Amino acid sequence: MRIIAIALLVASSLGVVAARQSCIDCVEARYWSIDPGFWKNPAPDLKSFPEQQLESPLPGSDLGVAFSGGGTRSATATIGQLRGLMQTGWMGRVKYMTAVSGGTWAAVPFTYYTGAKLSDLLGEFVPDPKAIDVQVFRRTPNGALALQVTRSRLAASGVAEIPPFLPDRIRTRDIAELRDVVTMVRDGIRRIRGKSLPDPTRQNKTFSHLLGQIFIDPIVKDGNRKPYGWTIDAAIDVSSVSRQPQSDFVQVAAQRPFLIAGGTMIWMRPGFEYPRLIPVEYTPLYTGVRQQFANFGGTYVMPWAYDRARVVMSNNRLLVDKASVRMFTLADVIASSGAAPQLQLMIGEGLPERVRGPLMEAAGAFPAFNPIAIRDGKPVTPSGELGHGDGGFTDNLGVMPLLARQVKHIIAFVNSNKPYTDNEQLQSFFFPLAVQTGNGDKSMNHVFESKEYRALLGGLDEATKGGGPAVFCQTLNVRANELYNIAAQTGVKVCWVYNHASDAWRSRLPDQIQTWLKPDTKKGGLKDLRHFPYYATFGENRPYVIKLNALQVNLLADLACWSITNDVSTKRIADYFGPAVLPPK
Repeated sequence: MRIIAIALLVASSLGVVAARQSCIDCVEARYWSIDPGFWKNPAPDLKSFPEQQLESPLPGSDLGVAFSGGGTRSATATIGQLRGLMQTGWMGRVKYMTAVSGGTWAAVPFTYYTGAKLSDLLGEFVPDPKAIDVQVFRRTPNGALALQVTRSRLAASGVAEIPPFLPDRIRTRDIAELRDVVTMVRDGIRRIRGKSLPDPTRQNKTFSHLLGQIFIDPIVKDGNRKPYGWTIDAAIDVSSVSRQPQSDFVQVAAQRPFLIAGGTMIWMRPGFEYPRLIPVEYTPLYTGVRQQFANFGGTYVMPWAYDRARVVMSNNRLLVDKASVRMFTLADVIASSGAAPQLQLMIGEGLPERVRGPLMEAAGAFPAFNPIAIRDGKPVTPSGELGHGDGGFTDNLGVMPLLARQVKHIIAFVNSNKPYTDNEQLQSFFFPLAVQTGNGDKSMNHVFESKEYRALLGGLDEATKGGGPAVFCQTLNVRANELYNIAAQTGVKVCWVYNHASDAWRSRLPDQIQTWLKPDTKKGGLKDLRHFPYYATFGENRPYVIKLNALQVNLLADLACWSITNDVSTKRIADYFGPAVLPPK
């Protein structure tokens, strides 16, 4: 694979924006250029990451946690896993936290939530489920984030998620059964555009505004309206160049890990049937693409400066539109990271010919931004905005940013809709899979030695034998990877935590809930739990698109919390990482 070489062959397909040396009302935005050969360096300079250049080092030990994608299923599991990390005291040891797709819908609000009690957000820890009120558990979401998941009806994987964004002209009998949903959500979009939101009439901000009103507005004040940043010192630093008051930046709450949300830039290359999918990183300090691709990528910029319409250089300074226009917000982050249907629409995969054109146009409701790149001291950008889709199109587990930063201890939460024996996304990190579909490209994720995949499956088999938690730890060597600009390294300790409903967890539940979990409804099993814990990413509760009810959310979050707080898991992970990373209580 030679990504750079391939990209250069089609560089002429991109329009280069000439850098004018004047820009009325423009303000400075800091940027960082990334070495495209970082992945080939046997001793890469980790100080090249902007967060490593801060005067105050990041809190925590050499520990990263990764929350996978999976719509509201993953958002729900992430709530429970965050609750568990807080309960064990391990959250205070986490330096980096990554999230993809639905995982960001919980991780981003958690990062910026400034309420007095985290339990109000994540829900109360339940040490003895036998004592819970079953009917309350069934009807009342545990925590503010769980409540929002029960209210959400948007943004899951698959074409069935798209009808709310269809153009009016294809509302025919061909999609008659979806007409009510189309009407309801389109009316909602029109109401949104009457509110004080950034760029309310910009079509490709529609999805951002819808998601922001679900997962950001009720949790993070002004998170859907203002730019965001890291600490107050970083906000002051940004203020000094952007001329935007420091108080106008939504700041990370105290004692939170450094967040990296994953997205994917979609480059529709002329002459190619399938687009080049390019990993994007969204952090509180910077946003950008690590690798160079023709005339874009290879550059980080301050988050507020991403998606600028005007970009010039003057005296080696990057100048962009003032910070109060084309606002880039937390809603844009979760919308891009969780825009699973976008790619399938853009390439028209599986769409009936009679509606293919209008359906592909519906992709315009999903995020598209103006990325910034610097080449030879000049800013360049593609001709027009590029689609910024789901992080799961490339790395659905969120481990690549941790490997790029050479984090040596990783807890990877795999919140899948399939058992671990049937997960091609997990497998793609061990083998280069020839998978290029509307769900993404898994052909360039190979970072671990192939032999270790069988060891992982065997380890999970052994861990779950007798009803134990699906937790397995292994030490892996990392292969250099050009796409993600990851350098090779050895001795990375990874503990995989899979969403598996172990018998040990079931046995601690009230008898009534154990009955509800039975697969046979004639023996008391509930239809709502027939797919537990592998809820469908969309259509679990038809006619709603992705809505989960209170029982579904509470039960999955409890399983996810237990998976990291039970005695077997905590001992296994703490012993494997050692006291320097996770000191004993």
